[in-house]
Amino acid sequence: MNKKLDPVKLKPVPLNPEQMPQPSSASAYLNRGMAFYARRKYEQAQSDLTQAAQMDPKLVDAFYGLGMIQKAMGAKTQAEASFRQVIELVDGGALENLVSAHMLRRLAVGEINSMTKGDWDLAKEIFHKV
Repeated sequence: MNKKLDPVKLKPVPLNPEQMPQPSSASAYLNRGMAFYARRKYEQAQSDLTQAAQMDPKLVDAFYGLGMIQKAMGAKTQAEASFRQVIELVDGGALENLVSAHMLRRLAVGEINSMTKGDWDLAKEIFHKV
């Protein structure tokens, strides 16, 4: 008789930023900052992502992460500025992958709309309506 075994269910665990080496590049600060964000350690995440953005002012993911952290901390004005920076970078061609560029732009616009209008309101963005 063949018994069916339940598949092992693994719960994803964010990297422990405390165990990561000291960053020396923008991408390393981005990775550690996002690990802090995943653990809701917003001050440390903001510090690392700010450092990543300073090291690479075209690192779109750093600005998007900053926006998410600032929104989570209730700093809506700063979050909106970070999301607007994402839009500016994407529109300026900072990302070669057009799918990623369109996705991040829509997410940034949605986050801004969510904070300012209470709704993602992406019809204009998605359907290019005026």
